[in-house]
Amino acid sequence: PGEECKFEDVVCVSPPCDPVKVCSPVRCEEDLRTCPDGSTVGRNPEHMCHFFPCSDITPPVICDLECKPGEECKFEDVVCVSPPCDPVKVCSPVRCEEDLRTCPDGSTVGRNPEHMCHFFPCPDITPPVICDLECKP
Repeated sequence: PGEECKFEDVVCVSPPCDPVKVCSPVRCEEDLRTCPDGSTVGRNPEHMCHFFPCSDITPPVICDLECKPGEECKFEDVVCVSPPCDPVKVCSPVRCEEDLRTCPDGSTVGRNPEHMCHFFPCPDITPPVICDLECKP
């Protein structure tokens, strides 16, 4: 699983103490998707926090292209001259769920495709501190 840079509070002996930068495992939102059969699935931290697939009779085919950040491997149908034709693997921009989070100030934010579809941060009066620690992909 991938890691991401986060800030952690430290035991503070002489305040004020700033949080420290650490690499920690990717944590996805804990929402669930309801499948057509009524079962639910969560998010997969190893696949940019997209939902796990709903149960299917056929096992999923793995899309294993190496794509750029902000892109994901997907299967696309092709114009078929001589059936049967299998879909081809392509890298395409990440598409996040289109839900919104309501911020404390009443504004809303969507999901960021370049950061594993986590929600964009809510507006803050204080400027953000950048976490720039290099973590394992």
